[in-house]
Amino acid sequence: MRISQIDLHGLTYDEVERELENKVILRWNEGMIPIYIITGNSQKMRELVKKVLMNWKVEDTNEFGRLIIRE
Repeated sequence: MRISQIDLHGLTYDEVERELENKVILRWNEGMIPIYIITGNSQKMRELVKKVLMNWKVEDTNEFGRLIIRE
């Protein structure tokens, strides 16, 4: 099992909307599961990630600022 993370620090909301799903698909296809998504402290960013990845099973973690996609 390979673990991957996508850090969204420094990306704008527009960049996340355009690029995030492609990054997830690439890692998924490479078997890099689970995929941790680092959102930081922004509730708006967390909501945007869940919206962009609504076709994926995005879960909250016990750590604030981080979401996860599992198999």
